[in-house]
Amino acid sequence: RQPLQFDKDAEIPRIQAALAQPVDMQDVSYRPSGHGSGNLAYLEGWKSVALANEIFGFNGWSSEILSFHTDYIDMDAQQQRISLGLSCVVRIHLKDGTFHDVTLVSLNW
Repeated sequence: RQPLQFDKDAEIPRIQAALAQPVDMQDVSYRPSGHGSGNLAYLEGWKSVALANEIFGFNGWSSEILSFHTDYIDMDAQQQRISLGLSCVVRIHLKDGTFHDVTLVSLNW
């Protein structure tokens, strides 16, 4: 992967300032946690992409899935419930060639 050229003197301070800002709570969505202990806060996928495009530019970043695993599947026939655990490692690439790996975990009940 060949990094794109950009003006580091102008871009880096702007990007750092944008990343230092807290997430706007209006952008946060909630869903039941699945096991009766309240709600889970998250950013919807489209919002995450929109924020990345706003901060890094439409052509300034990309992502790739490095791994995706089903960690467990538990079935409870009596309660007609399935518990599912998934994990995924995602690499975010920036246009200057740097990258960051993130492990995402989802537990569903």
